[in-house]
Amino acid sequence: MLEPPVPASCTLLVLPHAGGSPGHYRFLRGVVPEDTRIAIARYPGREKRMSEPFADSLTDLAKEISAAVAATELRNPVILGHSMGGLLATEVARLLLPDATHAPPTVIISGRGPVSPPPTTPAHTLSDEEFIDHLYTLGATPAGLFDSPDARALFLPPVRDDYRLVESYTPSSTAPVPVPIHCFAGEDDPTVTVEQVAALAELTTQRFDLTVFPGGHFFLTENLPTVGAALTRILEQTRTPGHA
Repeated sequence: MLEPPVPASCTLLVLPHAGGSPGHYRFLRGVVPEDTRIAIARYPGREKRMSEPFADSLTDLAKEISAAVAATELRNPVILGHSMGGLLATEVARLLLPDATHAPPTVIISGRGPVSPPPTTPAHTLSDEEFIDHLYTLGATPAGLFDSPDARALFLPPVRDDYRLVESYTPSSTAPVPVPIHCFAGEDDPTVTVEQVAALAELTTQRFDLTVFPGGHFFLTENLPTVGAALTRILEQTRTPGHA
């Protein structure tokens, strides 16, 4: 469920984008302080969890993730969710907040705006060719990845199902959370505008910050030094003596 963490003085819980996996976020190891414990969620239906059925809903997936965190020593993790993971971040935070040991000190939502009404033509219902074209427009899918029938059979189903989760998502609550929220946005992100990301200020009763980076939807990997500096600043703010 979660990538094995290492002993550390602060913790970063990473919730990947649709189709994402721990491998997509291992770059974080090189841009945050060395003593940061990084735990990356692995969703069902991919990699080591290939044989497991997909989650029924995004809220069910959030319950699974929060239960996995609560069963570990991941004390008070800062939550970082990108795109689909940004939706999960708020849901997971709501579930962990009552638990003083695991309550997140802050939430980082990246490349995600407010929940929108279901699209007229949901992307997860598109034909394979149309869906693949859509994925290529986002900029993170290697050219030719889906040329092979075997690759399509392996990689396309989990991405499509993640889109189903997002496009059918209904928040468990619309009440703002009592935890600071930092938002990251890409100035040229084709999926969400900076203004839409800024609208997430309504999600918190605490401090809200917005950082805009150059780049498209996957701006995190396009700006490693500045993204690392932003994450380090947030993580440093959450450190407390004895935090493990």
